[in-house]
Amino acid sequence: MRWSAVRCGWTSVENGGSWLRAGTESLSRGRGGAANSGGYRIYKHCYIRAMTSHESGGDPAGAKASRPRALADLPSAWRPLKALQKRMDDDIAAAYTALHIEGVRPRFSMAVMFLQDGSLSISDLAQRCGVTQSAMSQSVAAMRSAGLVESESGEDARSRVVSLTSRGSAVAPQLWSEWYATEAAIDEVAAEAGVALDEVVARMGAALDRESFTERLLRLMRAAHE
Repeated sequence: MRWSAVRCGWTSVENGGSWLRAGTESLSRGRGGAANSGGYRIYKHCYIRAMTSHESGGDPAGAKASRPRALADLPSAWRPLKALQKRMDDDIAAAYTALHIEGVRPRFSMAVMFLQDGSLSISDLAQRCGVTQSAMSQSVAAMRSAGLVESESGEDARSRVVSLTSRGSAVAPQLWSEWYATEAAIDEVAAEAGVALDEVVARMGAALDRESFTERLLRLMRAAHE
């Protein structure tokens, strides 16, 4: 059994110890807002009626029995895209192994590449890589453990300046090469699949210009409960 609401006013119904609210206007608890023994009084003839699952759309809040119980059970438009990205990232890591690039993770690559031009503070390196300073500090610590970088105090005692070690300097040219090869491989795969990723993104962006994602979400949520 699923629950649906007719939204001409606020309604609260006690059902098995749980409260289900529906509507968009006001209700009062007895006179002057106080609770009474009859429970919540329903105003403006609002009501909640039971419906079978095939009569009701959306995912009403009371339909606990049919709710997904794990992330894998939830519908997700992003899941296949994230899975594809992870597959490619794993293959990049496998390429590092094949090239004998040890101790380098794909998330380190930009930092090592940008440090080839000279030392940078952690904050500057974070800005160049588009991550937070906290995240970059963690990456620098991992890269230092891998022997790729070294760091020392900067002009400000609170800042740290990072530079490549001889090992990091030897790895950096390979990472530059891998970066552009990765972009070429993605274009190649997309061409084989018959899609143009930049065109898809541009069209979706134009659709969001016509109606924002927020507006779409609210519209669809309202429609699901009408």
